[in-house]
Amino acid sequence: MFIVLSKSFLILDKDEVVSSQDNNNGQKALIVYDLKRDSSKSIQIDWCPSTEMTKNDADDVKKNAKEPIVSFNTGTFSNLHDFVAISDDLKNVIIFDHNFHKINQFKIKKNAQKMIFTKNEEKILICDKAGDIYEFDVKQSSSSNEENCGRLLLGHCSMLLDFLITDDQRYIISADRDEKIRVTHYPNTYNIKTYCLGHSQFVSSIQLINQQTLASGSGDGKIKIWNYLNGKILYTHDFHEQQQQQPTSATNGRNKSAVKSDFAIKSMTIDRPNNGRYICVSFLSQSILYLFKIQYKNDDEHQFESLDVITQLRFNQIPLMISFDLSHINFLWIFGATAMENNDDDDEPIKLYELKQNELARPLIRMQVIDTLNQNEHFRRSIAATKRDEYGYLFKHPFHSEVMVGENFQRKRSRIES
Repeated sequence: MFIVLSKSFLILDKDEVVSSQDNNNGQKALIVYDLKRDSSKSIQIDWCPSTEMTKNDADDVKKNAKEPIVSFNTGTFSNLHDFVAISDDLKNVIIFDHNFHKINQFKIKKNAQKMIFTKNEEKILICDKAGDIYEFDVKQSSSSNEENCGRLLLGHCSMLLDFLITDDQRYIISADRDEKIRVTHYPNTYNIKTYCLGHSQFVSSIQLINQQTLASGSGDGKIKIWNYLNGKILYTHDFHEQQQQQPTSATNGRNKSAVKSDFAIKSMTIDRPNNGRYICVSFLSQSILYLFKIQYKNDDEHQFESLDVITQLRFNQIPLMISFDLSHINFLWIFGATAMENNDDDDEPIKLYELKQNELARPLIRMQVIDTLNQNEHFRRSIAATKRDEYGYLFKHPFHSEVMVGENFQRKRSRIES
């Protein structure tokens, strides 16, 4: 499911909104809804990357006689919402202006995992799953048939899962599958400031709380709060501590370090319009959301103290995406949780909640965009059919020499005998 949400627009893959029977030309396209006008009408942006192919593309065409099925990877808006960048799984990146006119296009070496515009909107940073972050000019076009013309900023020896640029644009903070969080100077990325080390599984999500405080969520079922300038842990919240009295069937009495965490964190979102007062967390295998309130010492927003659980939301399905609204304080978007546990009639694929007195409740206002999509039967089916266990491969398991070596020898012996 491809979703890009900003304070002004909601962008979706046309194939997930319009059925193939209603799509006459079959052209790959984006559907854009204007959230400021809040109209049920949308505009369509045809996805037309340049037909010029790199050598790698030409090789792929030779191997595959059929035309490849294109899907969108990720998208992002610039800080002032003057530009939007979209990438597909054929390594194309197209940058549009605020009127969705194409202003630039280029190829990247590996498929994009996440993209971020710099504050001055002159550069865009793109990270890929191979562990590299590249910098591209927003307006300057690359030469034809040139692949991966961006400037390599930094690289990890492991898959990158998330990254961000600090508000003062001085540091890039990147998180990978090998439990590491790296703080790197920007633009002089050859200079590493520090590492934030303490997780025991992949770091799936990082969020800035303030100018020196970082929140990280991991596959080990923990949220850690860091002073990212010196790499020190300020606070840890372990979701397993709440379940010690209720062991889950996933452990089956085995060593917990040898199995997947039942509370592996999928994503986190923080309400930056409200000066970072709340964090919402979703999980890979739990159909529940936790909402935390950030406590500060003496109500000083520069001195973090603790995280307090203030409410939970339970669903019958794991949410695909959560995001605090960038234009409204205390509004939370939830995509993909198609039914609530305590209300079987509530099967809307998009939900909007408002935080009131430390409780999440449906707001009094109704948005036409949400109502239109919730009534779209094809969109509802697309949401329901989206896989929710696509991150299970990220987990790492400890090596038990006697057992694993014996199993390997047994498999090898079976192959030889066969």
